Amino acid sequence: LRFANVPVSARLAVGDHAEPGGAVDFNDFAPASVLVVDDNETNRDLMAGMFEKTHHRLHFASNGQEALECLETIKADVVLLDIRMPVMDGRTALAEIRKQPALDLLPVIAVTASSQASEETNLRKQFTGYVRKPFSRHTLYQELALVLPRVRPAATLEPVAAPSPERAAEWQALV
Repeated sequence: LRFANVPVSARLAVGDHAEPGGAVDFNDFAPASVLVVDDNETNRDLMAGMFEKTHHRLHFASNGQEALECLETIKADVVLLDIRMPVMDGRTALAEIRKQPALDLLPVIAVTASSQASEETNLRKQFTGYVRKPFSRHTLYQELALVLPRVRPAATLEPVAAPSPERAAEWQALV
């Protein structure tokens, strides 16, 4: 049986609250400490708004150097790291993070406005995840789903009895 024009995500398990174009619930993830690094105050405010009324703790830095200083005092579960920033850019900050044994496995998601395909490919190889600005809550949810543990397990599908031959014929007519 096939359904035409029905998108199915291979990245998210059945039962997740992230539906393309729909609402997402960041509280699906266990409470996390998230470091947001972006030189643009508006972008930091937008990120704060995305996490408003969730059980996550957000910390903010405006460049890579501030991010490194922040990581000395907090235990982040994930870093959302802008690539183009003054003082220290995202690539340099990532290299410095990876030099620290305690942080070498810390998930770091690249956040950039670049639209160059070659840059996206390189960033995906270097970073744990990749988000291109502007992005939706759904896009961010999908990237976080790859690195943060769930508080609610994804629903599992119950076995379904085979339809009667009459019902199967009706369904085939829909295709």
